[in-house]
Amino acid sequence: MLTVSHISKSYGEKTLFSDLSFSVYPGDRIGIVGLNGSGKTTLLELLADRIESDSGGVFLQKDVTIGYLEQDSPLDPSNTVLQAVSSGRPDTCRLEHKRQLIYDRLAETNDPIEQKLLLDELAHLEIHYEHAGGYTLEYEAKTILAGLGFTVDDFDRPVAEFSGGWRMRAGLAKLLLSDHDILFLDEPTNHLDLDAIIWLEKFLGDYAGAVLLISHDRTFLNRICIKIIGISQGQASLFRGNYEEFLLRLEKEHEILEATIKNQERLIEHEIRFINRFRAKNTKASQVQSRIKRLEKIERAVPPPRQRVMRLHIEEPPRCGKTVLSFDKATFGYDGTPVYENLDLTIVQGEKIALVGKNGAGKSTLLKMLAGVLPLTGGTRTPGYNVTPVYYAQHQAEQLAAGNTVLSEMRRAAVEETDERLRTVLGAFLFKEDDVQKKVSVLSGGEKARLALAKLLLRPANFIILDEPTNHLDIVSRDILAKALESYAGTLCMVTHDRDLIDRVANRIFEITNGTVTIYHGNYSDYSAHKQRSSESPGLIPEEVPESAASDRRKTDKDRKRREGELRNRFYRKTKHIQDRIGRIESDLKNIETRLGQVEAVLADPSSCPAGTSIQDLFWEYGGMKERQEALNDEWLEASLELESIRETIYNSDM
Repeated sequence: MLTVSHISKSYGEKTLFSDLSFSVYPGDRIGIVGLNGSGKTTLLELLADRIESDSGGVFLQKDVTIGYLEQDSPLDPSNTVLQAVSSGRPDTCRLEHKRQLIYDRLAETNDPIEQKLLLDELAHLEIHYEHAGGYTLEYEAKTILAGLGFTVDDFDRPVAEFSGGWRMRAGLAKLLLSDHDILFLDEPTNHLDLDAIIWLEKFLGDYAGAVLLISHDRTFLNRICIKIIGISQGQASLFRGNYEEFLLRLEKEHEILEATIKNQERLIEHEIRFINRFRAKNTKASQVQSRIKRLEKIERAVPPPRQRVMRLHIEEPPRCGKTVLSFDKATFGYDGTPVYENLDLTIVQGEKIALVGKNGAGKSTLLKMLAGVLPLTGGTRTPGYNVTPVYYAQHQAEQLAAGNTVLSEMRRAAVEETDERLRTVLGAFLFKEDDVQKKVSVLSGGEKARLALAKLLLRPANFIILDEPTNHLDIVSRDILAKALESYAGTLCMVTHDRDLIDRVANRIFEITNGTVTIYHGNYSDYSAHKQRSSESPGLIPEEVPESAASDRRKTDKDRKRREGELRNRFYRKTKHIQDRIGRIESDLKNIETRLGQVEAVLADPSSCPAGTSIQDLFWEYGGMKERQEALNDEWLEASLELESIRETIYNSDM
């Protein structure tokens, strides 16, 4: 359907790819991968005839149509979502309009001759309308919209009422309905939740045409693609297989290249030794010259240029209590509409939690509640002892000060750090030398994401809260982030639609549904397997829950809440003396920490020593307080362990 012949593209002195050739056939699923800035989108735009190549050509078979997913979907905001998506088949819409005009005229005329002419025209039109899928158009549009997360109530809402992310979904729905021969998709999973991504995988897997897509979602690429175009260091090559097979092939090629280089080096070394040894002997002159010529003809293999990749190390977190954070009857809502009511939740040290659920279920809201960014409207939020949280918001990169340089933006997060230390951290995130003097306003999306992560991880923290941390990160950077979070010794809570990240990092899944949190043990694969075993296949278009089922669910929820209340009361009665003791210890520790800070300030500046107090006295006081602080920490840890032991006994007895 499409043939690419020896195309090349450069910008200035930077070559993106050269001499690239391949063909696209019906049923092809081709993923385009590479680091940010390597030229993936440029290649897609070149294939779609949006830009011209420097050399070579792209040849499209006659009558083959191409659909391109726009980053800014040009939907008419006055149309309903269903109308906007249905416009993806303009020919069918025109036929529908003609049919309606004929029906209207038939209702108006009494002339038998005109009626016969209209009916003949309508019969001819009906054949074309049926062939164009007119009778199934609305059903297909609703099916696609439902698959991408729209509800029945959304179908007749104007496009103008939806956010940018939902308009992107509607634009994707319109493209999927258009039934082109080839689809070009640039990051199609952006703005999609996990359910919508899984649905899209199934849709593209069954699609009759060919698909070329750019994605940084490793799992998505593995499940969809049968070919991969890898772009790296100014070169692009086509590989058969999915992304994992592409990586294995790449690794094998690197091994072969390394072995070739070593063999060449041994051969060259052997030849040079022979030449140097017998150069002065007349009897060996012809052999020496022969070997010199052989060396000159050797086409030496060279290793590929080393790619710059992000280096991420999360510092050892400070010690904290076993309970990192707890909610007791936590309540929060927007504009009088509750999102969470009477939520009881405890996060324990070492847990790595991924929040899953549909868009709008309240995942980001819960993260903000955990981070203390959103104050509760009811109930209590209790952080554990010595918990130091950091929070990465979904749009953290957008909150960077556009007028700052990269270095000055880092300095905002740590005014006491030296420039040398800040430059070292920035270097690990690919900001080198003059890069640190770039204005934030000129950074790419990926660069802003790396800068935001660098700021976040500048200080050690024992509770990391992340909302979509992989946005704008390429696959290599995502892999590095996943490895760092895997080895992180603290507690983690995150929202992400990157299933590979959840699978590698999470040991708990919090499923958010209608303001309730259901906890599953294990990673995303464990969660997905459990859901597949325990649930029936849902219809493509959402349906209302029968009243009897809803009533049973309300009764079950009421019984559950009553039982939870009984357990909380039993736990409170049995542990009140321990909790009071922990409260006194934490109060004493806070007083000691305050006094230690005052003494340290005087010891750092002896001229500020109060009259009547000697530096020696302060040294004695400081040593005594440090011993007392250590003893209280041990006492606090012992009491906390006792508290958790009682909690487990009470709650496990109800299992």
